[in-house]
Amino acid sequence: MDPHGFDELIGAAQLGEEWAWTRIYDAIAPRLMGYFRVRGIGNPEDLVGETFLQLARNLPEFEGDSSSFQSWVFVIAHHRLSNQRRSFARKPETPRPELIDDGRRSASAENEALAEIGTADALRMLHVLTAEQRDVVALRFVTDLSVEETAAVIGVSTGAVKQLTRRALLRLRKEISYEPVTQMLSPGVTTPR
Repeated sequence: MDPHGFDELIGAAQLGEEWAWTRIYDAIAPRLMGYFRVRGIGNPEDLVGETFLQLARNLPEFEGDSSSFQSWVFVIAHHRLSNQRRSFARKPETPRPELIDDGRRSASAENEALAEIGTADALRMLHVLTAEQRDVVALRFVTDLSVEETAAVIGVSTGAVKQLTRRALLRLRKEISYEPVTQMLSPGVTTPR
């Protein structure tokens, strides 16, 4: 979120101004959708709605800047995700292979890579990571949170976030390098022998 005019925006939202809530939703919802999709939620709209409902309940008590607001929103989202996983532990959902829309205006390296290998493959590859590594990858690269904001969301030190990110990226690199070349080629293209 843009730090310029943030206090005015939050003040207006705390007063229930519709324009303020619209701006907050437009800035945060696409990133929440991307976070929930990467975390394997096939229908993230419900969790986005639950997150905003909790946000509306708790906003009158919020104090802080733009960065702390983003961390706070994703702490709520992370808790909503944990609650849903506990409630559906007996009935797991299979993630739908949908495009990950993180709301960025220009293509990022992460999005270009995901588009190239396909969302279904990307989600499959993410499942080789530990739950903490998936959280960090989703928060850092899909929602574009800083190391500090990510640490606040998952409740670990910044050093732990850096280490989890490093290990996750190394594991993903290894996973990608193990993919057979013929699977990455277009149908009908054969490799030379």
